[in-house]
Amino acid sequence: VTKPQKSPVQIVQQDVWDAFCDHLDIYLKLQEQQQDATTQSFNTTTTTTTTTTTTTQRNVQAEYCDYWRYNEPERSTLKTLFGTDWTQRLLWQVMFPMTNTHVITNNTKTTQNQ
Repeated sequence: VTKPQKSPVQIVQQDVWDAFCDHLDIYLKLQEQQQDATTQSFNTTTTTTTTTTTTTQRNVQAEYCDYWRYNEPERSTLKTLFGTDWTQRLLWQVMFPMTNTHVITNNTKTTQNQ
């Protein structure tokens, strides 16, 4: 039995939208966790510890975005439908914006604001 092919509009409305919603849910959970951790950190520890915690959370968020920019399940479909340039802009600027970059030097990660 062959599966009927979806139109580009159906792909965007169903597959891409579902993937976007899944990623948005994870992103919002990460933001909530970061806010909770920052508030808790601020209330119970010194500013130095808060800065370290925030830096660690930013590194985790940057790693998450890095991973999904390259491993987005719908990446090949988006490239086929809309081209490489559009897909790159969508992934890098909309879905997984690069708000922080992390540099690895001597096995130590540091965060730099862009």
